[in-house]
Amino acid sequence: LAIHGLNASDTSGDFIVSPTHVWIKNDLGAARYFTVPTPGAPNDPGGIVGFVADTEFSVDRGFHSEPFELAIATATERATIRYTTDGSEPTESHGFLYTGPITISSTTVLRAAAFKEGFEPTNIDTQSYLFLDQVAVQAGAPQGYPSSWAGVSADYAMDLNPTDYARAAGDASFSPAEARAATVDSLKSIPTISIVTERDNLFDPATGIYLNPSGRGVQWERPVSVEIIGEDGVGRYQTDAGLRIMGFTSRNLNTTPKLNMRLLFKKQYGDAKLDYPLLGPEGPDEFNTIALRGNIRDAWVTEHSGFGSALYIGDEWAKRAQFDMGQPAPRGTFAHIYLNGMYW
Repeated sequence: LAIHGLNASDTSGDFIVSPTHVWIKNDLGAARYFTVPTPGAPNDPGGIVGFVADTEFSVDRGFHSEPFELAIATATERATIRYTTDGSEPTESHGFLYTGPITISSTTVLRAAAFKEGFEPTNIDTQSYLFLDQVAVQAGAPQGYPSSWAGVSADYAMDLNPTDYARAAGDASFSPAEARAATVDSLKSIPTISIVTERDNLFDPATGIYLNPSGRGVQWERPVSVEIIGEDGVGRYQTDAGLRIMGFTSRNLNTTPKLNMRLLFKKQYGDAKLDYPLLGPEGPDEFNTIALRGNIRDAWVTEHSGFGSALYIGDEWAKRAQFDMGQPAPRGTFAHIYLNGMYW
């Protein structure tokens, strides 16, 4: 409704008012929320009736050792739930239709969303269920993943040579069962970060950031889910973020098959900042970005094959020693990293 008033001056005795009412009726049948603003134009003819209530899971993310039944629910009546277990994002037409509890008996990254016609769907919730007994003996390339990375043999598996495995687990004299148990204990000794994303975001030959490690900038940033799980196996935090490959000479897959990466927290994905004290009580509570470094340039073994006693923790030890002496120092921590449920 527009009111147009005119007079010659603020003391004029004449005043013209010319109201005009222009309206367009959309027969929507119910009140609507408009997700697209249309200032100065008719409302979006669609709109939404409401919002689907968020999905809820009967079992939270974390470590598991026994199979369990997982139920997913939403409070919105007649809404449908779809879920995936390959890292892809569920949509109204993609993913398994949830019809009842799901048996989880192995390491699983489950993503779910709820939908209803005429309603705004939920966001995508991601839950990582990690069975450490299985992680400890992780084998070759999962189905659908490439066997080579840009011409370099892919490395998905643990080194399962009995002698090397036992030595890496802490004692060359360990039996296979002792080595596996020690590895499981190691997987519980520091926090875990689980990163889940579309497989093609990593391994598509043309657009995957892992197969194109020289790509830099926001155009080589891909959306991911980030979960933090404590040493006790309990989920602590989840948000969505951007993921990039990070580094300079360490981007070379020929010498560094396990690339360094960076998480960037932005409102376009989820939380504008990581709101979790990842570096402990003496560190900050919020982060714009986190570097996931393998410290592969901090050990002799990187440049000289055959050196079997590299001290990968040396760089972090030096930083902490500097800080403990009361001097300014970078801060870091140790964490296990998983990509789409694979120990990385």
